[in-house]
Amino acid sequence: GARSAGDGAVILMRCDWTYTDSVSYPNIGNNTGTVTLDLNGFTIYDKHGYTGGLFVLRSKSSPKENTLVVKNGTILIGNKSSVVSCLEHSNSITDTVLNLIFDGVTFGYMSEGTSNVVIVRDFKPTNNLGYNITLKNCTVDLTNAPDGAKLVDLGTGVVNVTVEGLTIKGDTDNSTGLSITPKHSVSLYSDFLYTVYIPVVSGINYIEIDGKVYTDISALEIKLIDGNAYYKLEKRINPFGAYNTVELAIGLTLSDGTETVGEWSIGVIEYVKTVVQDTDEVNSTLAKDMLSYIAAAYNFFAPASEEAKAVSTLATEILGEGYDAANMPTPAEKKQSTGGLNSAALMIDGAPAFVFYPETDENGNLVYSAESYVFTVGGSSVNSEIVNDGGRTYILIKLAAYRMIDTVEYVISGTDVSGEYNLSAYLEFAKGDAALESLVLRLMKYSESAEKYRAKKS
Repeated sequence: GARSAGDGAVILMRCDWTYTDSVSYPNIGNNTGTVTLDLNGFTIYDKHGYTGGLFVLRSKSSPKENTLVVKNGTILIGNKSSVVSCLEHSNSITDTVLNLIFDGVTFGYMSEGTSNVVIVRDFKPTNNLGYNITLKNCTVDLTNAPDGAKLVDLGTGVVNVTVEGLTIKGDTDNSTGLSITPKHSVSLYSDFLYTVYIPVVSGINYIEIDGKVYTDISALEIKLIDGNAYYKLEKRINPFGAYNTVELAIGLTLSDGTETVGEWSIGVIEYVKTVVQDTDEVNSTLAKDMLSYIAAAYNFFAPASEEAKAVSTLATEILGEGYDAANMPTPAEKKQSTGGLNSAALMIDGAPAFVFYPETDENGNLVYSAESYVFTVGGSSVNSEIVNDGGRTYILIKLAAYRMIDTVEYVISGTDVSGEYNLSAYLEFAKGDAALESLVLRLMKYSESAEKYRAKKS
């Protein structure tokens, strides 16, 4: 083991190596700075039973950051207790960062192996220290993989994993057909960022989501979930439209050469149905208020449509009669000071957003340039979008759901002109239109629940 390798050291393998219990494990992590282990095209046969791992990075009081790069070769594991890598922090050291980078490495199994693929295992997750793992252009060959094999076991600590190229070979999932199962989720936006996760398996030729076809599979983002790799694809969906299903198709070439296509109908509603049943009250309430908000959007935009009737019926079935009346939001104090504006409002066509119309003179020209308006929420700056629609200029402020109940403030650069606006001001405007008022109230309640959910997650 290169226990005392110095910063910038490169260790070059000259042959294949079988690692057994009788061999001292390569604790390269006692290095100072960055050390590179170049496998040089050779293979490590990992047959050891040491639970600490094939590679160990240990934190030191100085320097505060240590890095191990393993590149250009193959690592095959075989014993039940084997782990491909292990990060370890000393209990007595704080504020350090350990980096482990695999670059161009193929991971796989020996035929007699019983181990899971474990690319990362954090051995002593103490002191809230930093673990950073990067996989660059790596391959995992599952030809001899046991049942339940995982790519990553993050243990009990916090590990940041970055994937910059990963190929899965020899998997058993597509040898018997389409036994792959997509996952999906919805983000906390007032328009729903719907995300589909598709298992990374060999033989995928294309992925199609609602008519959009992805053929360059290698270019897709990969995310690790519960130790397994998934392709991540996103689709933004407005509340009015969320009742529609998302049609997913995956074209596969099976291990025997047969080409087949798997099809799924999924979507926001299917996700909501699942989360409503969550035993965590914060999660369940968020899903319920999301569904209530969707129903209110359909009731406002297309009250006589079959979709509106269907989503209303579904909401009643899941939420029960009188849910909205029993779960009203608590509107904040009205904030409506619109200096330097003609008006402000809530734009509800599509994704809700606050809209600000800059002040114009008698000739219709802007008194202040649109670029001079600077917006903040809770003291933090927010992005704005300037739109010119048929000669009329307005400024859009798009916020995540959990911020929609906050007050948007603005100043005009170079002046003492300022103002503010919030949902409560628009709610007052909506009174008298029952469907619009209901939509704003349900958006408020959804935003309140989203804020509680975010607070819990953070």
